[in-house]
Amino acid sequence: MIFVDELADETVFTSCPPAVPRAVAAVNVPVTRCPGCRATYPQYEDDEFRETRVEQPPS
Repeated sequence: MIFVDELADETVFTSCPPAVPRAVAAVNVPVTRCPGCRATYPQYEDDEFRETRVEQPPS
């Protein structure tokens, strides 16, 4: 649910009314952030990381 808060401006849940995930996130996000969890980590967003550590499709 931490993703809901982080990506709210880019993501829309279509399976339920938008108020439902927002309400759930309002409760869950503070709890998940307590142990230091984040939606994204800069070290994994680097292009070099993806090119060297993630299997790439054949070109």
